[in-house]
Amino acid sequence: VVLAVEFLNVISNASAQVVSHHRVHIGSPSVTGCSEQNGNCAATCVPDTEIHAVRCCSSTSISGWSSTPCSNVWHESDIWAEGCQELTYSEARNFCSAKGGRLCTEDEIRDNCVHGTGCSFNWRLIWTQTYCTTTTTTWTATMTSTLSMTSTPPQQPQRRL
Repeated sequence: VVLAVEFLNVISNASAQVVSHHRVHIGSPSVTGCSEQNGNCAATCVPDTEIHAVRCCSSTSISGWSSTPCSNVWHESDIWAEGCQELTYSEARNFCSAKGGRLCTEDEIRDNCVHGTGCSFNWRLIWTQTYCTTTTTTWTATMTSTLSMTSTPPQQPQRRL
């Protein structure tokens, strides 16, 4: 008996989802200690879907916002009626924009220009507008398998006369 088996896998409907990332940085690089639940306040690149503290900045004066110690960066964390905010990246960006500001740059935070505006965010990781090149790709696929079998009946031995 000769048996031939053919097995074919076809992957179809493959799609990828790329998640953007931005940097988070401790609210004041000059402080010691960390109030993050995991105890890690190292500046890092995170997916935009994570929740982090929000401190807003502006390059122009906004009434009630602090410009100490850097006179060219106004910043705030809790002056608004909504109080302290912890949001995803896009929510944080939209929140600051609605208040007339923007998310702080990592340089502004690293240069210690945006500390001391409430919510104890000096000891928390806050969103920056600094984009990271790291991305997470999630693949989903549908696999179809086909199995086909054929057989050949045995040949009868030839008789000699």
